[in-house]
Amino acid sequence: MPVRRLVRWLIALGVTAAGFVVVLWIAGAWGGLDRATALSVALAAAPLLAGPFAWWASQPIEVKPRRTSATGAGGPVKPGAVFVCYSQTDGREYAQRLVENLAEAGIPAWMDREIVSGQRWTRTIEEQLDACSAVVVVMTPAASKSEWVGREILHARAAGKEILPLLRSGRPFFSLADVHYEDVTTGSLPGPQFLSRLADLAGIAPPAPPQDAPPPDTPRGPRFTVRWRYVAAALAVVVLAIGIRAIVVYSAGRQQSNAGAAPHPAYPYARPGVVVSPDGQWLYVTVNYHLASGDNPGWRGAVVAVDAQTRVASDPFWFVAGAGHGIVSPDGKQMYVAVDNYGVVNIFQLGANPMGIGGFELPAPTASADTHRRMAISDDGRRLYVADPGASAIWPADPHEDAVGKAITLHDAPQDMVMSPDGTRLYVAVRTGYVVTIDTATGKTLNDYVGVGDDPRAIATSRDGTRLYVANHGSDTISTIDPRRGTVIRQFRPACGTKPIAVAAGRLTNHVYVACENADTVTAADGATGAALGPPIKVGERPSSLALSPDGTRLYVVTLGATTVDIAIVDTSTNTLVVPPFAVATWYGR
Repeated sequence: MPVRRLVRWLIALGVTAAGFVVVLWIAGAWGGLDRATALSVALAAAPLLAGPFAWWASQPIEVKPRRTSATGAGGPVKPGAVFVCYSQTDGREYAQRLVENLAEAGIPAWMDREIVSGQRWTRTIEEQLDACSAVVVVMTPAASKSEWVGREILHARAAGKEILPLLRSGRPFFSLADVHYEDVTTGSLPGPQFLSRLADLAGIAPPAPPQDAPPPDTPRGPRFTVRWRYVAAALAVVVLAIGIRAIVVYSAGRQQSNAGAAPHPAYPYARPGVVVSPDGQWLYVTVNYHLASGDNPGWRGAVVAVDAQTRVASDPFWFVAGAGHGIVSPDGKQMYVAVDNYGVVNIFQLGANPMGIGGFELPAPTASADTHRRMAISDDGRRLYVADPGASAIWPADPHEDAVGKAITLHDAPQDMVMSPDGTRLYVAVRTGYVVTIDTATGKTLNDYVGVGDDPRAIATSRDGTRLYVANHGSDTISTIDPRRGTVIRQFRPACGTKPIAVAAGRLTNHVYVACENADTVTAADGATGAALGPPIKVGERPSSLALSPDGTRLYVVTLGATTVDIAIVDTSTNTLVVPPFAVATWYGR
């Protein structure tokens, strides 16, 4: 309790100090007061700022029982855990609630909500069924038709596992007609007898029955009187008056605008990506979530599906590492996501709710924290190219067979790549400022090393393959290349500003679209001349990725806000913003 009280007082002092600085800034910048007068105004406002927070800090703290997080979610096999069998279509939400409820009761549970990078889905399910203490089946209409649910029930019976069904909706399963089930069609969680049976099977003590609340006259401990609250508020003001002076002196000479402020230190690694399904119905966003604190701080990756018409986003499908570049198979059924620092490519089944179905590992990957692993895919979907920046190489792979070929070695780190429309050439932008051409038939690099600008981050090809456009992040330019001659024919500065981070080439026009992360804008340029086609388009904070709809009429821009990943939509016929940024996921939290 003393620690929590101390934390409350520290929060109160911190918030009050921030408010004090804001009042001081407003009085000086907007009110036109000199420093001494502005300081007097801020000190006069200090009691108003400190009073409410001092009162809050002095309140009794009610200690609530700690909630245990849900155990298991597709991670390593957990011996003795309860296996939750359900359908992703209509039982996922209830299954998640059930796992959390079991965790609160101290009963370990496992559900296939996530997939560990590189783990084979079928093998993981089988091993967890063999190791579980019991199987809970969430019976729903979709589950009754699910081949996976049927397999899991058959395997559980063959392994001699006790099955405890829960009827969530629809009718009881014919295959479980000989087993008593509990009715939870109202959405309720299973009762004490059900939990006790699971606890007994798991070999743990049954959950304690809920205790009645204490009577109204039960003593709750000492409370601060009104007098002491005001004394505490006065003490807070005195402390602030002594300590804030240093903050004021430091802040007085700072600029009044935050323009050009350095981005969050986690931002370079957090850049999300976006790809569009071949039919244009779905946008698939790769998200890197940074958990700043907690039991497992660090990065996690996720894939989010966004309906291009309704702009409704699915729940993220998480996996245990940062997400790199994503690319959709030509038939639109699967998505491949390269996992940074792990040398793994995860495979997802696409739709309204993307689901991991497997993956494969690169033979000898090298970690590279500052550059995402980019990818390219052939039109027939049989050849996938994965960049390995740390090893200055590219790995060719057959995603259908999970087979990885011999690495194609480059002279420096590959930062982006694109396939020629006819599939015979792979163009790679490398960190030292060159574009390298690879013959896809032989896997050999050609002598077409074309010098561009500093730190090329993105590359795109025109619809007919006669032009390449390279975004040079370090030199603030766009290079236009004639790949047949292997020469730069034009270099121009985009109207969007500095630090071009992404580039896209029009599907039905010769327009080029460039995103500049330092200016929070996107610009359209004439691919033949480099001339701007109108003023820069404001799209939101730190644009990081561009994707065009299949018909070329919409440009989707993924931006990175303070804590959210957003998408803005541009009409390419008018080069205007038609949908302001809307959030599709969270990327930073505590």
